Amino acid sequence: MGVLSSFFSLFGAERERVVASANFPLWISAHKAWKQRLELTVAGRHPERVDVEKARRDDQCDMGKWILHDGEEHFADHPTFLKLKSEHAHFHRCAAGVAEMAHRGDAASAGELLHGEFSDRSDKVIGLLEKLERETR
Repeated sequence: MGVLSSFFSLFGAERERVVASANFPLWISAHKAWKQRLELTVAGRHPERVDVEKARRDDQCDMGKWILHDGEEHFADHPTFLKLKSEHAHFHRCAAGVAEMAHRGDAASAGELLHGEFSDRSDKVIGLLEKLERETR
């Protein structure tokens, strides 16, 4: 099924429910907050230890749950959704990498990853969320 046909197949209440269940502003804020949390972790000032294995999993946050359920069911052939799904997984693996390095005491490498690849991945996820929101509303 093509992109347009998948959109047109979602009529009425079901399409509204799926799109309404996508809380784009909240997800953008939550993923922006990861950078602050990791900056504090790298500096050794975060009050809670980041659980590396949980951070690595892209299916634990609200957005990841939506991606794997409603998103996958209704937007699996939508190009922006597919890019978002992939980038979101990379984002979480990268966040876990930053936390893991910081926990080992390698603040220099953690900071480099945080301000390099992690920042790039974060920007991509946020940009794709904004784009998907525009395309589905």
